[in-house]
Amino acid sequence: MSLSSPVGVCGTINLSPDIDLLEDLISHEAACAEKGPTTLYRPEYFSPVVKEGMFGKSGQEPFLRASSEAIDLVAKKVLKWGVKTDFHTLLTDLSKIRNKVAVETHTPQAERFGLRRNEMHVPFSYPFLILSGQYILAGLDVSQNVFPILSDAAEREFSKEEIFNKPFQYTCQDSPFSSFTLELLSKEVIREKGLNTVRWNRGLGGFAADGLVNPYVYLGFCENGDERYELFLRNTRKHLLGDAMRNSFQQKISLKESWKEIVQKEKEKDRKELATKFKDFKQQKHLVEGDGYHGIKLAKAIHNLEVEFSKPDPDDGQILPKTHFLIFSLRHQVLGRLYATSKYVTWLSRITGEDLDDTMDRAIKNSRWIVMHQDIFLLEDTLKECERLFRDVFNWNHSKGTEELKEKMAPLIYLLTHSHRDSRGTAAMNEWLEWGIYRALGFDMLALSTRMIDLNAFSNPYGKFLEIYKESFSLVPIST
Repeated sequence: MSLSSPVGVCGTINLSPDIDLLEDLISHEAACAEKGPTTLYRPEYFSPVVKEGMFGKSGQEPFLRASSEAIDLVAKKVLKWGVKTDFHTLLTDLSKIRNKVAVETHTPQAERFGLRRNEMHVPFSYPFLILSGQYILAGLDVSQNVFPILSDAAEREFSKEEIFNKPFQYTCQDSPFSSFTLELLSKEVIREKGLNTVRWNRGLGGFAADGLVNPYVYLGFCENGDERYELFLRNTRKHLLGDAMRNSFQQKISLKESWKEIVQKEKEKDRKELATKFKDFKQQKHLVEGDGYHGIKLAKAIHNLEVEFSKPDPDDGQILPKTHFLIFSLRHQVLGRLYATSKYVTWLSRITGEDLDDTMDRAIKNSRWIVMHQDIFLLEDTLKECERLFRDVFNWNHSKGTEELKEKMAPLIYLLTHSHRDSRGTAAMNEWLEWGIYRALGFDMLALSTRMIDLNAFSNPYGKFLEIYKESFSLVPIST
């Protein structure tokens, strides 16, 4: 297969037929013909630095075996049930496989693989990914997408200095299903808006959001908070002890097991109540932006960037001042409405009066992005939309051609990526789902082993992702 070099990790890849790879694929199919659906799957996109974090201490082979198992599972279920396939159960099955291989290979933080984010985090915890280190090329991709948009908007609608001297915002609908917003704020404006301080104290009082949350309830979802949460339940919901005793007698289980069941039920009720409260709080307006939901979230990102990136510039030993912060927010259609998906935050170091291109060049070289994942309480609705997109894939028929099939698959993969449903392992599971669906529809995927579509989705607005997605692989009919 004649392949042009990818642009970084996440760049566009042009594919054209290649006899050697096609022969390998045919040989693979012949060897696996009696095993049912299976797919050649050998991702090589992880650097040696991070391979242990992904594959544990046993190397790549156990992960590859689990991948084949997962892809087979998806293909067989889809072949059997088609549009009636239980989408959510399928995702759960993939989570179990990812968790199992992580545990068996002693992968760091194995317990987080396959664990839903809404089971691990509460509404005001913001999982984020810093696009540096092994993800630095993905961060560069974001920069190469975002900074030109900022530069073009500035030159078209404002003077070069105007965007740096007052708050600047630019919104664009980049597809029928998605939009993005750019916002540039100076350090002075950030202080005025109260975004220089994280105004959230986990229910302990002092800020607007704290009144929504009983700190002991919140503690029940935090690391090492289980015992204090149980003590809180015993002291404030004393009827639960009687419920535990009755439950123990009726189910003929130990009192300890019965109490554990009740604690889990209470925690789930508290989780839903917290989500509802914060969802309502998100719509509230405040005199100081930093007191509101979006303000608290943004202040956390700015704080993380300040803490993580405060070292001197390696070239001249100076600490470049962070004069402005740039926020890039993505929205995508969910259940007929545009929902916030991922938010990206970085900084710029602006020297007054310098050419705009020089500022942008310095930003691309020195700035690092934080990706803030979709709010946890939007996860359920987003997965419902993913289920709709999943079923829409099966409305495709062969007469429409593979281009349309890719166009139906692309929004599913994109939205699954941005929902970031599991604490760890989502990228692999999305790939397994993708490969398995194509397999069931009669195709194998032919792509570079360095293709990592999860990072493509994270580093591009949907309009550009769709172009990259369609060019990142070829669909090869499976011989029968």
